[in-house]
Amino acid sequence: MVLTAQTNRLKDRLAGLGFTRARNGEGYRHNGTLFTSDGPWSSLRTVQPVAKAEPLHGLLGTPGLWKYVRGESRGVVRIFDLPPAAQIIADDAGDDDEAASPIEACLAWALATADGKVPEGWQPPPRAEVEAWIPAGGLTVQTGPLVRQGELIHRPDRLALVFPLLARVPKELSAARREWLGEVLTDAQNRWRMVRIGLTDEAEPRALAEVDLSGCPHAVLESVFQAGLGALRWVVEWLVRSAAFLADPVMVCRALEVCRVRV
Repeated sequence: MVLTAQTNRLKDRLAGLGFTRARNGEGYRHNGTLFTSDGPWSSLRTVQPVAKAEPLHGLLGTPGLWKYVRGESRGVVRIFDLPPAAQIIADDAGDDDEAASPIEACLAWALATADGKVPEGWQPPPRAEVEAWIPAGGLTVQTGPLVRQGELIHRPDRLALVFPLLARVPKELSAARREWLGEVLTDAQNRWRMVRIGLTDEAEPRALAEVDLSGCPHAVLESVFQAGLGALRWVVEWLVRSAAFLADPVMVCRALEVCRVRV
């Protein structure tokens, strides 16, 4: 009964934001965006592939958790994952009880940042408060001899965690190695929720991994922040050795030059 009541309340929240049940019964649609749930996680994604989108370009530094992933048809879609903390609907929440039910505010956050904006009037908590959410050493990841130092971005209109994966992708790197590097970075972005990976627009681009919480409702911000930091640390540790090897032109691997990436 509790699950049914929560499901009905979620339907009401979605309806209030303009979502309607998809024709195939799998999720709810709104202006080309599909909302679905997968266990404790939920996500919003574009129904149609994004034309000419490149998974590692165009979204770094933009507000919210939107990122590009490859869809089932190999086309690129944009997705925004909501962790469990962002979907709480209290058992005693009434229809007008916003404080007890942050799901509607989180959906509004996702829809606002889909247009490159944060919800009107949003600002992050004071920097000292946010820093207290980071455990000692939480912005440092070491795997073998490689160390990556993350950064907290705190501005009136932005709150994000950013880790460098590669300080640069050398110009002299072969086309085959660049292709492999792009595939490895894209695969990591597809695999792990919340974390956005991208290459900067420079002659020798940097590879970054970030979790952008700009616009996140304050009611769930601490929990979502900590979930994002954990995901980000995991991805950096899992990815950095492979990325560093692929981006090092001194390291020779004949197989990478003769074997093409399968996509």
